[in-house]
Amino acid sequence: MCGISLIYSLRATAPEPAWVERMNRAILHRGPDAHAVLCQGAAGLGHTRLSIVDVAGGAQPMRSTDGKWAIVFNGEIYNYRELRSALEKEGVRFATHSDTEVVLALVQRERERAPLRLRGMFAYAVHNLDDDTVYVARDRLGIKPLFFAETEQYVVLASEAKAIFASGLVEPRFNRQ
Repeated sequence: MCGISLIYSLRATAPEPAWVERMNRAILHRGPDAHAVLCQGAAGLGHTRLSIVDVAGGAQPMRSTDGKWAIVFNGEIYNYRELRSALEKEGVRFATHSDTEVVLALVQRERERAPLRLRGMFAYAVHNLDDDTVYVARDRLGIKPLFFAETEQYVVLASEAKAIFASGLVEPRFNRQ
């Protein structure tokens, strides 16, 4: 299990790395092997890693080879080898053996249609720096958790609700409805 977090700015104010770092600390138990933060453009991505697949090359947040895309991913893609092979036939070059890099390449090519090709349990957030868009998806059964909140300025999401509150951008309040 890993932990992912994202703060996406709906305005011109970029997320502070410290906000995402607080989110990571709140879910560090999900990924004790490594943790990192990447803030670029309108998005701040955080990841806590439990190293299973491609221990040496699967560090996250992971950037695309051109540096214009970044992903945080939690899960396991059962058909990533087949997807990788198909993408390689289309000319995609991979730097790691990680299923994360396959998901990133797939989202780069297929955008919001990418989850339809994935078999497995997953939650991810992918940021495209060129146009500051974010693609977020979760497996159809919701095996990998993904919580989110929206404020006037930010969308905040994470593997656990307590990470959202740890950002300092969302106040925990009870909604009786």
